[in-house]
Amino acid sequence: VQSLRLHAISKADSDQRAGRSGRTHPGVYVLTRLDHDTEYVSYISRDEYPTAEILRSDVDRNTLAVAAAGLNFSELDLFHPVDADSLVQSQHRLRLLGALDEQGAITLRGARMNKFPVHPTSSRMLIEAEKYSDEVRAYVAAVVASIEVGKLPSYLYNASKEWKSLTQETRSDHLAQLDIFIHVQDDDTDREHLRGLYIRNVKRARELHRKIVHRSGLKHERLQEPTEKQREEIVECVTAGLVDFIYEASRKDVYVRALGHQATERVISSRSSVANPGNLVVATPYQYHHPRKGEVRVIETVTTITPRILGRVASALCDWQPHGETKWRNGLPVTEESQVFRDHLPTGNWHEAPSSPSAQLRTD
Repeated sequence: VQSLRLHAISKADSDQRAGRSGRTHPGVYVLTRLDHDTEYVSYISRDEYPTAEILRSDVDRNTLAVAAAGLNFSELDLFHPVDADSLVQSQHRLRLLGALDEQGAITLRGARMNKFPVHPTSSRMLIEAEKYSDEVRAYVAAVVASIEVGKLPSYLYNASKEWKSLTQETRSDHLAQLDIFIHVQDDDTDREHLRGLYIRNVKRARELHRKIVHRSGLKHERLQEPTEKQREEIVECVTAGLVDFIYEASRKDVYVRALGHQATERVISSRSSVANPGNLVVATPYQYHHPRKGEVRVIETVTTITPRILGRVASALCDWQPHGETKWRNGLPVTEESQVFRDHLPTGNWHEAPSSPSAQLRTD
């Protein structure tokens, strides 16, 4: 268990508590909410029975932690076994992040990622930030902390929307969260509530940010506004953690995962601050049930990126394909090759590679 989180109890738990409260007469269990920032969950919308903790926990983090101990999560004899397909997908995602090798053993990068108390996609962002200055590393830690706690604004219907004035960012939700974190790092509780922020998440984000900074060997200092160059570097770090969640526009306001084949269509969540998304974004997918529309598939926490970024931070998912005619350089034939992400998305990067002799030439 990585942290203690509040969650709605099941119908069975409610019935059991009602039974405990009654002695001479049937008991009554009143469902309410902790405070005005906590969402109310009605009895009828709760699960019938509680879900085992191992099934509610983060599969990717557990897979990485078990691999760090020299074990394979799929080989553990659990009382509540985790779905085999989920484990296979988890190991695949960790390999894409460079945390596991092809045999499922943890890598040096994976061991470093495992030291951070966050999801592997977030810890991969922190590892990528080590290429840059201490200031950028602290910024990425703030982005990670804000996302890990569930983001800083309150999205309740009657909550204030003043927090939107804290950021002018329209291309990246990750950078928008950073702007908010910087502006409220010294705020008191009353002010945070008036701004429409989720007070509990703000406190948890500050605490998590201090932990990440400490484990990164950085000094805990007050954050200043990042420069444009630093914002670009932060986006590269975010992309490194979300290399498996690249989405490209298929038509107006509709995005599909960049997998090289037909994928599920999704729309950008109404919670996003991104007003002018580009043709290529990194984002987090999820779906929910709408009373009238049924299953709705969306992406949230969206950041617009350029194809060139993929060539730098996701080179393992890129190939070089011949492009153009063969040329001669210093008496040797060379072919211009273009870099392609997942076999179909050009990154815009190219180079010249020595040409291989044709089969006919080798025969002659």
